[in-house]
Amino acid sequence: MVETMLKNKMYQECIEVCFECAEICERCDNECLSKSNTEEMNNCLTRDCADICNLAGQFMSRDSEFATEICSICSKICIECKEECSKHSESHFRDCVEVCNRCSIECKTMAE
Repeated sequence: MVETMLKNKMYQECIEVCFECAEICERCDNECLSKSNTEEMNNCLTRDCADICNLAGQFMSRDSEFATEICSICSKICIECKEECSKHSESHFRDCVEVCNRCSIECKTMAE
């Protein structure tokens, strides 16, 4: 029990940025959907990114033996999402780029 609590504290920064990233990616996705610009959504990864970030946060929170593998995948998806969102100028895309960058770094560190 104590060991699990210590591991969860190690994960805390990554857990927090994963949940923040999920929230901002969902917001970005909602903004895009509200504008009904389907062309803009063709290569959109914000939903995938939000889902994997939530999953990574959950796996780390319960100290799953698969947390590092999920974090590795999360880092890759965050990088792809960041690159796609960086092609657009609206503020919700800029927010997504910034948080995806932080999340990819934290998850990559966690996965190593």
